[in-house]
Amino acid sequence: MVQKTQTLVGIGDAARMIGVAAHTLRSWEKEFDFFLKPPRTEGRQRRYDDESIEQLEHLKVMLKD
Repeated sequence: MVQKTQTLVGIGDAARMIGVAAHTLRSWEKEFDFFLKPPRTEGRQRRYDDESIEQLEHLKVMLKD
């Protein structure tokens, strides 16, 4: 069985991928903490996986409408 590897990116890369500033992602995390919970390293740095990126893209669309 082939196991899919998960790509993890930092907040700056995640922000660039969806077209917003990093401080926007931090703000969204505080406001929508029931929805956004990216995994963190032992040093407490955010790491966004594919699912987190999809959630951010969905949230961006919902906030624009």
